Amino acid sequence: MSAGHPSLRELRKAANLTAAAAAKAAKISVNTLSEIERGRVDNGYRNTANPSMKTVVTLLRLYGKDDFANFLVKTPKLLGQARKARGLSRAELADLDVVTGMTTARAIQAFELSTRVPTLEQLADLLEHFDAVRQASHLRGLVAMSTAHGNTKDVRDTAAYKRRQEARQRREANAKMNAPFSVPAQPEAAPLTPVS
Repeated sequence: MSAGHPSLRELRKAANLTAAAAAKAAKISVNTLSEIERGRVDNGYRNTANPSMKTVVTLLRLYGKDDFANFLVKTPKLLGQARKARGLSRAELADLDVVTGMTTARAIQAFELSTRVPTLEQLADLLEHFDAVRQASHLRGLVAMSTAHGNTKDVRDTAAYKRRQEARQRREANAKMNAPFSVPAQPEAAPLTPVS
């Protein structure tokens, strides 16, 4: 369990489903489900899996967590509203380089219109950017792995995550240096629906 939120594995067990039965019902392989639940081994490190939002929604509904699945389905539209409330265009959000793989206005548009299904990590990064830290934590908790697997490494130790954090810190430092030339403070972000 991560930060008080149950993982997908814990939800599957609570629903009295075997991995094989859950994978079959979700139309994914048992190996894919295992990677989602236990993490993926890359270069000797066990990293958190990064499933698509569609896969997570399917599994949540299968495990009887329709309320959270519905929240995830509505999240792209809610994040679009939050972006507009902050006065950001899609291009400006893409230029912030908040999310790996969403570096163009077209990618942001596809996400907001639900024509592109983001990964769980992309969705969590966007939620964090719009100050929905609790919801992002809950999402990351779904695929949190047990440290009982030996050599584990948190997703926050990956090079891509570190690059995004460094870029975020540089943007903040540049904004402070260029304060007289900066854009006025943005209005309060639109609130997101709380996670139960």
